[in-house]
Amino acid sequence: MGHRIKWAAKLHPDLLKRFYKTSTSGIIDDELIDDIGLRLYLRCESIVMITQGAFYCPECKNKIFVDNTVDRNQESGCNNCGFTFTAAEYHESYRHRELWQGNAGIYFKEYYNEYLKCKTPNEKIIMIDTLIHSFHIDAKGNLNRAAGNNLIEGSFVQVVSLLDELSGVQPENDVLFRQNIEAMRKRRKGKINIEI
Repeated sequence: MGHRIKWAAKLHPDLLKRFYKTSTSGIIDDELIDDIGLRLYLRCESIVMITQGAFYCPECKNKIFVDNTVDRNQESGCNNCGFTFTAAEYHESYRHRELWQGNAGIYFKEYYNEYLKCKTPNEKIIMIDTLIHSFHIDAKGNLNRAAGNNLIEGSFVQVVSLLDELSGVQPENDVLFRQNIEAMRKRRKGKINIEI
């Protein structure tokens, strides 16, 4: 039996490869950027929701918080519609789906909180690359071994291999990305007015 409580799927590696290939070639593919950006946003949202002990009702999209103080098999319900569930069903819905935050929680939350504020394709590209790059740093340094696997389909070895391949495309841009991100943050806070 399938889960009634659904979570966003992982990103397929071929989509990510296509994104990097077009971006590094100077091609601005708005549709591809938005597709990748929103898929990552929804995946990060799923992780953030689970961290909060919450989910969106599959019937009415109301945000539901799961009460972990009651018996796991006791039925609870959405206060907006007739949907019912148990805490056990909620926990089972994300089991073995690599939706934990681990040490990468800061990256998931930052992307989730900031991505929809991006206005230009360049801002979106920088946000996507920063998210992917932060996982690569962690995976290479063994600080957060499986963070990339939370977002990208494949085994740990496959994901690290993919990230190595993608980072070889433009490693010299890492400093520029960080500078652009800082400029974006300052502009949003009204400290400077700069277009990226």
